[in-house]
Amino acid sequence: MSRVLCSYIQELHPNSSEVEEIRHSGGKVERRYASGPLLKSFQFANGTEKDVYKDGHSVVRFSNGDVKEVETHHANGAKEISFVDGTTKRIETNGDEWSTFPDGTRMVEAKSGFREVINPDGSRARDYPDGRTTWITPQGVEQPVQYKRPTA
Repeated sequence: MSRVLCSYIQELHPNSSEVEEIRHSGGKVERRYASGPLLKSFQFANGTEKDVYKDGHSVVRFSNGDVKEVETHHANGAKEISFVDGTTKRIETNGDEWSTFPDGTRMVEAKSGFREVINPDGSRARDYPDGRTTWITPQGVEQPVQYKRPTA
């Protein structure tokens, strides 16, 4: 493995120590790690890289700069996706989705069409399937929001 590549991997994963490097046909290089959060990493001939973590999720970095996070499947059937920016999304078996953003904002999107955004200050915005929208202050006062939605 090149000195530059070793340095790059160490920069990305400073607590991982490489145990084994396997060179596959087609130019794929697999690295397995003994310690740290990283289980193994792959570098493909086209420049794409994939990291597989011990907690079950993986990150794919494409040669064009795009990044893809792969979801974790839980025993109860729920799925959790962790994105590079710190956002997490949990998809329940009933179709409801719970998202948490890096700034602490949370969002619930129910399969029924109900959506609620919970801000870090405790205020909430609710969208109902019937088209109503309400705003709830941090003190718990609910107020209707009047605006015209564009029609399809």
